[in-house]
Amino acid sequence: NATFWYRKALELSPKASVSHWAFGDFLSCTGNSVKGEFHLTKAVELEKESPEAHFFLGKHYLRNESFTKARAHLEIAESLGHKGAARLLGEEFERSWS
Repeated sequence: NATFWYRKALELSPKASVSHWAFGDFLSCTGNSVKGEFHLTKAVELEKESPEAHFFLGKHYLRNESFTKARAHLEIAESLGHKGAARLLGEEFERSWS
């Protein structure tokens, strides 16, 4: 199962941002918001200049309707060159006004 392999990656590379944001996104997408947010936040702490870490944390906040936090992280991701952040920023803007 996927959880086993994500945990294995974290065991082998506990300080790798990618291990945390990948697992965090998986957890967030499968309904485990609290643990997902923990790993996504850890990914940003480990690599503050990672566009992917900010993107996936922003996506998590958007999914959970924390629009201010979502916008902050998606804007950072976009400034660091993440191509998908602009699209999610547009969705965030639309949702926050609906």
